[in-house]
Amino acid sequence: MMNFSYPVRRSRATAALMAALAMSLLPLTLSAGEIKQFNIKSQPLLVALGEFARQSDRQILFSTETVAAKETTGISGSLDAEAALRMLLKGTGLTYRITEENTILVEARYPNDRKAGNGRQDVKFLLARAEMPAEYAVADEETPTTEEKVAAGELEVFGERILTRNRAATVEPVLVYESGYFERFEPLTLNDMLKRVPGVYFDTLFNLPQNAVGGNIADTGSTLPRFRNLDTQLSQILINGRRIAGIDFGSGSEAFLATIPAEAVQEIRVIRSPSAAIDSAGVGMTLDVVLKDGSNYSDSSWRLGGAYVDGELEGVGSVNVRGSAERYNYSLSATSQNRTGTGRSVSDSTSVRLLTLPTVTSTTETSSQALTLSSQRDADRSVIGNFAFSAGSRGRFNLEGKYVETGRTAATDQSGIRDSVVTQAFSDGSTAVSASQQAIFGRTATRRESSNYGLALAYDHDFGAVQWSTLGGYDRTDLETTTVTSTRAASGEIYVANIAAADGKGERYQFNNHLLWSPRERHSLHLGLDWQRTMDSNPNSIISNPAPGVPGTPGFFSNDTQTVKRSDLFAVYEWQVSDTLSAQAGARYERARYASRAAPVVAYVGFTEDDFQFDPEVLSQDRRTDFSATVSGLNPSVHLRWSIAPDHDLRLSVARTVRRPTIDELDPEVLVVISAEPSFFSEVGFGNPQLKNEEALGVDLGYDWRFRDGIIGLNVFHRRIENLIELAEFGVITSQQFTGLRPELAAEVQRLAQFLAAMDPPQPLQLLGPINSAKTTKVEGVELDMSFPLAFISDAAHLYMNATYSQQRRAAEPSIESSAVNLAYDHQFQSIGLTYGASFNWVTRDKDHSEIPGILEFNRVRELQPNVEMFLEKKLGRSLLVRATVENLFDAEEEQVIDQQLTGFVNNTSHQVRLTESDPRFLLTFRGRF
Repeated sequence: MMNFSYPVRRSRATAALMAALAMSLLPLTLSAGEIKQFNIKSQPLLVALGEFARQSDRQILFSTETVAAKETTGISGSLDAEAALRMLLKGTGLTYRITEENTILVEARYPNDRKAGNGRQDVKFLLARAEMPAEYAVADEETPTTEEKVAAGELEVFGERILTRNRAATVEPVLVYESGYFERFEPLTLNDMLKRVPGVYFDTLFNLPQNAVGGNIADTGSTLPRFRNLDTQLSQILINGRRIAGIDFGSGSEAFLATIPAEAVQEIRVIRSPSAAIDSAGVGMTLDVVLKDGSNYSDSSWRLGGAYVDGELEGVGSVNVRGSAERYNYSLSATSQNRTGTGRSVSDSTSVRLLTLPTVTSTTETSSQALTLSSQRDADRSVIGNFAFSAGSRGRFNLEGKYVETGRTAATDQSGIRDSVVTQAFSDGSTAVSASQQAIFGRTATRRESSNYGLALAYDHDFGAVQWSTLGGYDRTDLETTTVTSTRAASGEIYVANIAAADGKGERYQFNNHLLWSPRERHSLHLGLDWQRTMDSNPNSIISNPAPGVPGTPGFFSNDTQTVKRSDLFAVYEWQVSDTLSAQAGARYERARYASRAAPVVAYVGFTEDDFQFDPEVLSQDRRTDFSATVSGLNPSVHLRWSIAPDHDLRLSVARTVRRPTIDELDPEVLVVISAEPSFFSEVGFGNPQLKNEEALGVDLGYDWRFRDGIIGLNVFHRRIENLIELAEFGVITSQQFTGLRPELAAEVQRLAQFLAAMDPPQPLQLLGPINSAKTTKVEGVELDMSFPLAFISDAAHLYMNATYSQQRRAAEPSIESSAVNLAYDHQFQSIGLTYGASFNWVTRDKDHSEIPGILEFNRVRELQPNVEMFLEKKLGRSLLVRATVENLFDAEEEQVIDQQLTGFVNNTSHQVRLTESDPRFLLTFRGRF
């Protein structure tokens, strides 16, 4: 944002301004005995202060930069001016004092803060008069223009340092990380910013395709984060308070998060425990990403940059344009960027497979050493815009739109040696031993195209004691993916090959209608109806074994259409018990109705359709069945906020949150996977329409201490999750087990089981379906975040840190632990316009455990060396800044130890150690304003 001063002018406004700047620092008081009627809605603080000036008939001084991007929950009732102003500034980090001319001066809590609690230095003030329109609290007509200030050398365009995160002015625990907080890390995308938020875990923290070993290329920078050591499905990410179309089928939303440019983000709101006013799906946490609109930009700006990674050059460019007039403002952000990731992995693994048959017991011991080289290239494009305009004195429209797309190519090449020893013990007592060695070469190549676009129109109206807002929106995500996988011996013989293709389309229609009623002083009631309809279409296909001269087998094909209709009602009551204590209680009723129209799906592995012929009428893609189910629940929440002393806040929250079952878990239609290889299982999976929500009771207790240019926050949390949805094995499948399973389909599955049992050797058929387990999962943890100046170096040197530790426990299973640390330091020399700094991310230890009873047990321990980054930034004049950054400076290594055991007809135990590293990434960036 901007720091500026004014040229000396002979005017009453200048005299008042100079008097305010020269006054005593001791606060005076407002007229305590004068009671006035106040009615100021929840809105940007900039607008609210102008409204306060009008309603109190007082003159007020403040800086637009100091109050920018801050919100107030509003006030309503008959109050004296001092009490009203304290309530209006509650939770913003701002304070006030009274000049000798009885003018109110709103300022940062500490004189050298650049933003309330965020370190805006050398603050100057603008004069706002009570008689001015409430929507435009600006200086009088003699205030110099921006051009005049630039010409006079008084406008500093760069150098803003957001030193700490904020607390939102809410009773529920919400942390606010403004975009300026992340600037020292030079983020390109939203995911680059999310990596710095406490409680958020990514499977890869440096520039490397995830899970490179083994031929599984995941999405660098686009994997959905995990919150507090919980699965991604147990938390949620919102954009402007709304879910993203396509999240129900996964990858579309992941690509969107990696594509959204950092320049378009106003702030990230970490909602540790939700109120009933938002979707209750945030069992771990909810992150709400607020995009900038025209009122959030200080000026139009641009960025150009380039990066060098392992011999590859990539570029990024963005432009952000804003404009405003008396009744409207607008913004447009356009970004084009390329991202490259490279990595190397070394893997050592051993496995023992035991196969027991009536005539022979076979033991196979295998050891492998493999080197994997991986690369990934992304090309992202995005346009995000906003247009807001006033409708009379009390109404306001806001139109927002976005379009983001990404194209991705990724490849993994693996080479190595596999040694095998097979020992057979026959029923007659004889044995046989054989050994072999193979050179294995494998390659996986993936191409993905995804796009997301949407429009939303909102209208807000102030009726005095009642504020009404309504929103309608449409969002769509399209995804196309093709993956080619092959494994060869040194001779060129193909062992395994397949081509997989998937097209996905997700659409979401949304309507919100909210009412905020403040009937009495210190009391408010928030009522709302949220409705949405989501439609997903997922055509998929796999062609197996397309070897030269051998026709490919269409082993898998599906074309599902799925619809989810949500209708949610909520009520939230808030009471400000005193100046230091606030309470909130609410409940949200959620009702989801699922519907699908799909045919059974069959995937063949190891042999062709001729080995077992399903009845084509039963499995025909034209033979679709309709399915529907309804899941509902009531989720209450209670929150307390207590200011135990000035600058010391304590929050306690209790809320019930849920994970709703996916439509694939509910739909009784089946997925059949057939294998003739003894190392694989033939299995049939089917849904269960009787599933209930996974319910979690969560408790959060947080403490904040804010001091000069710094903050320390400590939070402990507990989650108890019931009705876990887990896979279970069934002995026999019948049409009576689950409503909706066609009798003729159940008969076909039984015929398949008989066919496999008659093979030599006989093959089992696993029947798997989801159930609500009686098990309970408990998750506990602690989060620490702090930032403060290092006075022994300089007041302009700051240290930032957040750390998270969590533990997940389930009965009769090993505990799962995760811990992560983010640490950063920067030092600014304002006199020469130079800033330098360093940071690192460190997932110190990350443990995963999962199992399917009687079938599979999986354990992983992951350790990552610190990912060190350094930067040097220099201002060039008043409108240009250049920055050099190096990421992953010391080639951080990741070690994973993976143990897996398959049980049942084939017993297979494996142990694998992976050591992975990637190359440093060098960036040079130019930023400017116009």
